[in-house]
Amino acid sequence: MQTKKKAYNVLVVERDTTYSHASTVLSAGGIRQQFSRPENIQMSLFGAHFLRNINEYLGILNEDPVDVQFNPSGYLFLSSEKGAEILEENYRVQREQGAKVALLSPEQLKKKFPWINTQDVALASYGLENEGWFDPWLLLSALRRKALSMGVLHCHGEVTGFNYVTQEMVTSDGDPVNFRRIHEVIVQAQNSLETQPVECMAVVNAAGAWSSKVAEMIGIGCGSPGTFQEFKLPVEPRKRYIYMFHCPNGPGLDCPLLIDSSGAYFRREGLGGNYIGGLSPLEVSGSSYHQGSSLENVILLSCLRLHRRKSQTTATWMWTTNISSRRFGRFWPTECQFSSP
Repeated sequence: MQTKKKAYNVLVVERDTTYSHASTVLSAGGIRQQFSRPENIQMSLFGAHFLRNINEYLGILNEDPVDVQFNPSGYLFLSSEKGAEILEENYRVQREQGAKVALLSPEQLKKKFPWINTQDVALASYGLENEGWFDPWLLLSALRRKALSMGVLHCHGEVTGFNYVTQEMVTSDGDPVNFRRIHEVIVQAQNSLETQPVECMAVVNAAGAWSSKVAEMIGIGCGSPGTFQEFKLPVEPRKRYIYMFHCPNGPGLDCPLLIDSSGAYFRREGLGGNYIGGLSPLEVSGSSYHQGSSLENVILLSCLRLHRRKSQTTATWMWTTNISSRRFGRFWPTECQFSSP
């Protein structure tokens, strides 16, 4: 940023410099193009290109090359008869956007993945290229290292407000609109009661699941009815849970990130019989962060897709998503063992 003439000075204000509460590093690290919206598919295709050519973007001269341990093992969606039509519609959109996806009948699915129980599966969708998972911590570390090498400054603190000037304008319909231009960001340093104004030309709201809270500091979502400021930034936290379980005789290299029609999902973690998985929760308020997903449901639903394979839960952790930025809780061990019928 400062390496070129007339470049900008960039400051990142980070309240969690250890990233121990950052959902980025606590997610399953998946990447897929199997979406229903073209915009999401296009963004993910670029994301896959970015990962495959990551050293062109994040490599630093005379430093070790970046390796985020990208596993292109694909996503595998299983659908019941009820959801087969939607899966076919999504498949057409994905192919139109250039995604490499294949539809599999139960017979084809069984042939390609003999370890899968195909009972109640009417159709499957499998990502042939550019899908899988990576290590999100390694990606975050590489992004941060590259930014620092380009002169980006990091501040350990929290944004508490903004100083701005208000300009009233009139729309083409004759309605008055107040525009606020931020010229200073108020930053409170870590372990300090004092705040410091930081002059700026532009502000990027990258607060993840709490982006709407930051937007409220400038009045977005707090305005009078009928004004632009009335509408909140539509970003809210959603709690998510990931469980790790051990299945000694489970699938190996041929294991994709499998998403069952029930909402349960899992993928392998390495090649030692360890797997991580979860269950898509109901869209409920993110204000409560107690353990809500049923551990038994996650494991049993996953085991139903594994022919007579025993699994044992080893750990679980919770995080928030929907562009989230905070984690609640650490690992806690469990002593539950379940067997598939």
